[in-house]
Amino acid sequence: MSDERRVLVSGNWRVEDCGLVVVSSSWTPSNDERRLVARRWPGIAGEVYDGGLWRYEGIRASGDELVIDVSRTSYKWHFVLRTEPRGTPGEWPNPLSVTPLIITTDGRLVAGIRRGPDQPDRLHAVGAGFIDPVVVAAEDDPTCWQIVPERPVETAAREIQEETSLVEGVDFERGSFRVLGLVWGDNHDTTCVVLAPVRVGSREVVVSRREHRRAVFIDTDREALLRLAESGYTPAAEGYLATDHFVLAVRLLAERLELGDDLQ
Repeated sequence: MSDERRVLVSGNWRVEDCGLVVVSSSWTPSNDERRLVARRWPGIAGEVYDGGLWRYEGIRASGDELVIDVSRTSYKWHFVLRTEPRGTPGEWPNPLSVTPLIITTDGRLVAGIRRGPDQPDRLHAVGAGFIDPVVVAAEDDPTCWQIVPERPVETAAREIQEETSLVEGVDFERGSFRVLGLVWGDNHDTTCVVLAPVRVGSREVVVSRREHRRAVFIDTDREALLRLAESGYTPAAEGYLATDHFVLAVRLLAERLELGDDLQ
């Protein structure tokens, strides 16, 4: 079990009350890190894509609003350096991702056994992914555009549709999503936990095998969730250890259930 799990903030924010602000980066790779990435990346580049990402810089929670500060980074720095020993989250590239907790009408949490080079054969949330940069045009100048981060709900909606049969506007509405908090784990990146209720039962959800070896549907009974959060395992996926992000996301979900929140 990982000893690096941290809940950075928890709550129950509406999607319109959670925003991202781009700031200057507080992290600069050392010369040794630059040499390490330059040496290792050529042997990895064929497996993964070095896309632009947003580094987690901090949070500002005030009243009903949650503001997440981010700066620019890229995937190769995270992928190479994530296994290198460090002391604190501020010493890693630490890109920001989203972990959606898809809840079906029959009370199941949609998860899967990961495939691929990043945390393979681990139990994780279906629809998880990094927050992408997007290009937006200025309202009053057709020649001016800028790169901004997706909002967490936009990432969740996009990834859910990429990894499952669920369709926005038919099976779910992003406006019903809620942000439950931000957590950090042993993959050395930060994730935004998003509660994502859908309007279909678990039997109607098809999970893509491109990202996951198989789908896992987990009972959302609070005691079952607490057992998963404590041990990292669930009978629904016997023998497969959950990722730190998923364990902490499930813990936040169990906390909301204890407070009487409605998952739908």
